[in-house]
Amino acid sequence: MQKLTEIGVARIVLFTAARSVVRWDAERTRKNVERLQRVAREASMQSRRVYLPVVEVLAWSDVARLEGLAIAEPGATGRIDTTVRVVAVGPEGGFDPSELGGGIPTVTLSEQVLRVETAALAGGLELLLVRR
Repeated sequence: MQKLTEIGVARIVLFTAARSVVRWDAERTRKNVERLQRVAREASMQSRRVYLPVVEVLAWSDVARLEGLAIAEPGATGRIDTTVRVVAVGPEGGFDPSELGGGIPTVTLSEQVLRVETAALAGGLELLLVRR
């Protein structure tokens, strides 16, 4: 959250994938989103960012319908280009085959397998660089 905010990502969406280990109930979701919003606010102040990123929780079915979505997947051959507006980074175990279907393009972020927090930062940076 902190690093994505500092580099200027506008929207951060949390979701539970089929292979996600951590599953939050409604109260825990509320508390964690509030904490992450505080982290984003502090990172915004530190980096002199003038607006806060949107931090929200969506169901995977809603994420899968976002315009310009691409899924970050190890071994993918696609790259982030100007058609990609959102990069979905999955759980440590990767996306389930049911989540990879539906015509959503897959993109690679690195030749190595990245941890979730590293993949999110790499995806965010690449999106911002493609937009420039």
